Amino acid sequence: MSNLILTICSNSKRSNEEAHEYDHGAWKVRDTLSEDMMRKVHNIRKRSVEHITKPNREWQFFNTIPLNKALNKHGPDILQGKKEGRAIYLPALKRYKGRFYREFESVVGDMDMFIETSKDDVENHLLIVSGLYGLLTPFESIQEYECNVPEEPKIKRLLKGNGFLTELVISYMEKTKINRIFDFMADDSYRRLIDWRQIKEKTGSKIFFAHDLKHEQTGINLLPRLGHAAGLLLTGRASESLSDIDFEHEIKKAGIVLSQHEPEWIPAGIAPSKREVCAVWAIRMVANIGQFLTKEGESKETSSHTLVDRINSFKAKNPEIAAAMDSIRGFRNDVVHKYAKMPGAGKIEEIRLNYKRISTWAEGKGHFEQYDVDY
Repeated sequence: MSNLILTICSNSKRSNEEAHEYDHGAWKVRDTLSEDMMRKVHNIRKRSVEHITKPNREWQFFNTIPLNKALNKHGPDILQGKKEGRAIYLPALKRYKGRFYREFESVVGDMDMFIETSKDDVENHLLIVSGLYGLLTPFESIQEYECNVPEEPKIKRLLKGNGFLTELVISYMEKTKINRIFDFMADDSYRRLIDWRQIKEKTGSKIFFAHDLKHEQTGINLLPRLGHAAGLLLTGRASESLSDIDFEHEIKKAGIVLSQHEPEWIPAGIAPSKREVCAVWAIRMVANIGQFLTKEGESKETSSHTLVDRINSFKAKNPEIAAAMDSIRGFRNDVVHKYAKMPGAGKIEEIRLNYKRISTWAEGKGHFEQYDVDY
């Protein structure tokens, strides 16, 4: 019985201070794939790099980031068999240092030793979904970059289009004879890139989704617990092995339960009710507004450059649309953090009309995407 834990990359990354040359001997996702699938992987990586480095109006946020400017677009991590130019690399498991990975390292300890010993583990696998690379083993050498899937609709389309990421996961599972997959991704933006039903139908595998044991936290707030659980399970420090786990199994040391039911994406701290649906709706609208502003040239240049700053900068161009955007931003903050009850129908209708006004403007400007904001 073989198992796969699937998690996501992180925005926070280790710098190149302790990095090294590309490791051609490290076990890579592409080592298990057919030649046709390998070509698809490198094609997606090439197109992703082009998206975040090509100088044009639509991508001016990511292509202005020094890390992305410095990417070697012709390295062996991007283009199959290529060795042109120079770049500095780290194994993916050491490059990423977000909440999942910090907690994972606290359990594992010596990451270099874990990387070395895990290469020979044919029963338990860990794979990482990355906006730039698609799919990575923990051992693959990668460059430092910035490409956040939730902020990039075109990256989402590259990974999800024609079922690419789903096909890639299935291909890996078939080649390595995996029949149990554990979703430790937490972030709905990444989870929706994969067709879980197709994975189940084509591989006959069991699919386990992680939930908070006490039903108090959801989404990316679960990442530290998932990193802790992955560390325990992959080092044999848990009271159970991955192969022993069945549905509704509790990993109490990490505070999670593994279920056959895919989690609903709801913000942390919001009680299950119509209010959670309203909050998700508001959050998605705000995310879409951020995309529209980027296309208008109001780039999120630094982490401190908030949405309200971008709206204020945009006001001179179209004050009416800016006011509608600001009302939705305020509503999002209220419904997530302040409202004790469901907001009134009148307020919801006001926000709905404001978003319709914004989306009509965006469509006229050629900025419109078919975003999921139905309520």
